[in-house]
Amino acid sequence: MSNKMATAREQTTRPKELMENVEELFGESHVAILFERRMKRIQQKYREQMAGQSFEERLDTLAKLQDADGYMVKLEQKADGVYSFIETNCPIARVASEFPQACQCEWSLFASLFNDAQVDRTNVSQKEGRAAATF
Repeated sequence: MSNKMATAREQTTRPKELMENVEELFGESHVAILFERRMKRIQQKYREQMAGQSFEERLDTLAKLQDADGYMVKLEQKADGVYSFIETNCPIARVASEFPQACQCEWSLFASLFNDAQVDRTNVSQKEGRAAATF
């Protein structure tokens, strides 16, 4: 195995191992606390970026911010006016496959940023690292 492949593998397994250690040492409640804190930090950052924006501008900003974090977002408006927000990649998929709190916190983040709209998770595949929501 090349050094680059080994390094990439380590980068994807270390966070999962870290979360497993937290759970083993302190319990599942501390894992949830870590994800909640992560969500609150992201929420503050995103709210600052979205301040004063219209609904559509906030959606566009969310897509760009998530894209910058590696989620590879596709944002489309359907004929009925509903927006489809698809994350074709999840940089924390390995962690999320073991700890579904990660996906729940992300959904809670989206709902809090768009409390003026109905936000539905329509598809989550932790194995494939994909998620979709409608706004």
